[in-house]
Amino acid sequence: MGGSFLNNTNITEKIDRWIINNIKDKKYLQYDDFHIDEVDLSLTLRENWIPGSIKCLKTALESRNKRQLPFTVALAFSLKSKETPIGANFQTPDELEQEFDITPPSLYLFPKGSEPWVIDFNDFLLIDLDLFRLKGLDVKCFYAENLIGDDDEYRRSLWLVG
Repeated sequence: MGGSFLNNTNITEKIDRWIINNIKDKKYLQYDDFHIDEVDLSLTLRENWIPGSIKCLKTALESRNKRQLPFTVALAFSLKSKETPIGANFQTPDELEQEFDITPPSLYLFPKGSEPWVIDFNDFLLIDLDLFRLKGLDVKCFYAENLIGDDDEYRRSLWLVG
């Protein structure tokens, strides 16, 4: 898993700019996201998705905290859809990586109290998952698995939120 990547100055500038523009233009109302491969080209590689995503999440949290913004920062991993619900079938980073679909992880901003897991709590399951080693960060992990519209398969996602 993961090699060397991420120009720290560049990642901070890009994430700061995304947060500022997202809030200024109220793009969060349309669930505007920021795919990690747009932050750094090395993050197009699936093997870098987990460590790169965590770096992006930490950077976004620092940016939010520095500005004292009343927003929740979320990192979403899109997982392979399944015909039947299977739950969170991963316990290690390698097992999680096997469940990724083709879309790189994304950052989201939500006004505090308007997060999807607050509004549609039944669609999200709070899970205790320490595979990201986020000790010291106030981050929760949610798993979502649901049918949307006329879908034939359950859409699955993993959310780290702080």
